[in-house]
Formats: sequence, C-alpha cells, structure tokens
Amino acid sequence: MSDTLTILTSLGKPCTKSFQLINGEVISGDDKKPFQFNVREQEIDGLDDLSQALNALETDSQVTIIRGKSVNELPVLSVRRLNENFQAEPRQWCLIDIDDLLIPKGLEDFKSHLPELVENSIQQLPPEFQNVDCWYQFSSSMGIKHGKIRIHLWFWLSRKVTDVEMKAWLVGSPADISLFRAVQMHYIAKPMFNGGAIDPLPHRSGTHRSGAGKDTVNVPDDLSSR
Repeated sequence: MSDTLTILTSLGKPCTKSFQLINGEVISGDDKKPFQFNVREQEIDGLDDLSQALNALETDSQVTIIRGKSVNELPVLSVRRLNENFQAEPRQWCLIDIDDLLIPKGLEDFKSHLPELVENSIQQLPPEFQNVDCWYQFSSSMGIKHGKIRIHLWFWLSRKVTDVEMKAWLVGSPADISLFRAVQMHYIAKPMFNGGAIDPLPHRSGTHRSGAGKDTVNVPDDLSSR
C-alpha cells in the first residue's frame, strides 16, 4: 500500500527557524510563520521512499509538510493553510516530534553520540516503534538550547492511521500530539544560520537502522477503541 505527502511551498517567509550571531551569542531570528502556499503531493511507498523524499525536501527552506489533503484539485496555487482548504486524511507515515527529553548522563557531548540519542528517543515511545528503522532529523534548536533532545522521528506504518488514532497511540509518551491535525506544519527544512552564526549540528538527519531488519511499525488493532 502506498501513500502521499502533502507538500506546501511557502510564497513568503521560510518554513524554518533562522539564527544569527549577536554579541557572541546565537539568537533566534524573526520566525513568523508563512501563510500563503502552493500545494502538491508526492507518492510514497515505504520507508526508503519516504527517507529519499525527506532527504531532498530538507534542503528547501520554503517547504513544509502537513497530514491533511487538499480539498481542491492539485496542483493548487496561492492558498492559505486553513481547515477549509484541507481535509483530515489517515496516513501510513507519521512524524513524531520530541522536544523536551533530557540528554542522558554520559551523552552530553551529543555530537559524538547521535545514534545513541536517536535510540534513546525511540525507547520512550510505545513498544511497537522500538526495534524499527526510521528517518530522523534533530530539530532546529538542537544544540542551541542545551540539555535536551529535540528530534523528529519519521516512521512507516503497517496501515493508514487517523489523527485520533495517533493521539490515542502516543498518550503517555513525550511526543507532541498537536502535530496530528490536518493543517499542522511538519517542519522539514534545515535551519538557517546568518551573520556569523555557525550550525552546531551540520549533519542532523539520516536513516536510523535498529539492527532488527524491520522498516515498518505494526499498528495495534485497538487504537480506535482506546
């Protein structure tokens, strides 16, 4: 079974955070959210396909992804990111956003322990996600705000799952469940560093191989009744 990514291209502000160096300190810039987009879809069939798509999209600062599906025939030009323009859509992929997980003792030199930080993040999720490959991307603030793991984990699922089911599945985990809405932006573009600011984590994404040879998360049968 295949699925699609709904890809929005901003016609104005970038779809990522920016940082600049001011008085020797790296400061977040003016990151007002864009509101006008062109819309397209890209077909995805499995984790490897998803990983290739995300690898390409993260290099474009104008691009973001949402779970919803356009109510209008594609391609759509110059549309607002509003519920009236997009409908909720079950997805066979998911992004799990973890933004407030303490870096374990011994891994404070995070640049030298990226695989361990990815694995530690996955271990905080429901058991179905563990020992499964995924595509990861440390978020824009990783390395800027210290002491916490800030990471995006993209998984391929055994079936399409609704927003309501995803929220029920991830209850009790550190995942940000506000992502599971039709028009919520899934940030994918790498952060921008200007005015002398240097990216503390230039290699912030890749495919995580669990070693178990599994690239698909088995979805529980009872999510709709939880």
